[in-house]
This record gives sequence, C-alpha cells and structure tokens, in this order.
Amino acid sequence: MGSSFSRKCFFVILCFFMAVESFCLPFNSNVTKEELDDCITGQTLIRNISTYKRICLETDIAEVNEYLAAIEKLDPKYLVEVVHLASIREYPDLLSAARRLFCDFDAYPSIPYWSEKGQRYFPLYTYSKVVSDVTLGDTRYFKTDLEMPPFKVFSSDIDITTRNNNFFLYKSINTTDVEAMAFIKVNERNLRSVITIFQDGDYWVIYGIGAAKAPKLSFITRRMEVAFIGRVKAFCDYALTLLNK
Repeated sequence: MGSSFSRKCFFVILCFFMAVESFCLPFNSNVTKEELDDCITGQTLIRNISTYKRICLETDIAEVNEYLAAIEKLDPKYLVEVVHLASIREYPDLLSAARRLFCDFDAYPSIPYWSEKGQRYFPLYTYSKVVSDVTLGDTRYFKTDLEMPPFKVFSSDIDITTRNNNFFLYKSINTTDVEAMAFIKVNERNLRSVITIFQDGDYWVIYGIGAAKAPKLSFITRRMEVAFIGRVKAFCDYALTLLNK
C-alpha cells in the first residue's frame, strides 16, 4: 500500500514538473501543448499564421518585442513562424556559431530552397553582396544587395546582434522594392524577417518569423503562400544546420 502510494505520488510530481517545463517556455496559448511537446522532442514547428494575432512567442526581451511590434504595425498579408528548441548542454557555443554563420554572406548562395512547383532544390539566393559593414557595440550593421529568384536584385539592411553569450538576434528589412513582375512586388520596408536565439531554462529557443506585405491576388495567392513559406523555411533550416556541426 505504502509503496503503491509512493509510486503514484512520484508519478504525479513528475507530471507536474513536465507540465511546468512546457508552460514556462516563452509561448502563449496560440501554440498547443501537442505542438510544444513536439518541439521539446526536437521537432521543428512551422506555423503559417497569416495574421499577427496568432503569433505564439511571448517574451520580455525588449529588442525582440520592438521588432515584433514593427511587424504588427506593418500588418503583413503573409506571415510564417518557425520554432525549434535545442539543449544548451548539447550546444553551449550555439550563439557564436550563429554569428559566424549569418555574417558569412558569401555562403548565402549555397542555401538550398525546395521548390514545390519545380519539385527540386534551387539556390535560395543567387547573388549576395555586402555594400557596407559597420560594428557598433554588440551589433554588426550590414547593407546588402541580394537576389532571390524570381525576384530581381534588391537591397536590405541586416543587423546581427550577439550579447552576453545568451542572446542572438538577426533582423532584416528590404530597403528597395522586391519585384518579379508588375503585379508581384513587395514595396520597400515591407519584407521583414527575424531569427532570434535566447536561453530559457535548459533550452535554446530558436525562433524565426518572416513577414511580407504584398497584395493577395486570387489567381496566384496559393502559389505565393507556398513559395513564401518555403523561403522562410529554407532560411530557418539554414539556421538549424548549426545543430549538425
């Protein structure tokens, strides 16, 4: 009787701490417990949320919230979140590796992008040039020219911050129009992305979000959504290659 009661008590306490672990992660009720459980077991969560109201991240990190507020104000028509959790014990040097990875613009044309239409891999970028590179404090400020087919070459400001060995932030914004043809265009400052890595308990939280404010045209919206999700996923998968090194 006593032994059985002890085992039951142990099971209840274990379940309690597992629940606390899940709900202490920096996410709100927009993400389900099943989705969080998948993340804890190492799976990558991809959410095509379409509206900012469905965003799942909830953090008190000022720099992240500032940029997310800018995305909310943008009111994008295309919005995708990517979430992955990694053990800090397994990847103690993840942030310095992330800084090296994302500052290596020469490697951007090697990022693979899976085309649903073509059913094969293409380079996500076919051209990458750093126009200027300035470091102030913990942040490197890049001005870049990028080509991401089928779009023409466009310019972006990309800021990369690493601080205190527990915080990484990549953020980008287009400073010229991103255009493929007359009716497929994202105006300047309307294409934005964030990848942040920060510590939460025993985990690195790897969170990415891509946002685009562009017209939704009935005859091409589905293709645009698939292509946009694929590009955000490709760039976040590039970030996750850090876990394979």
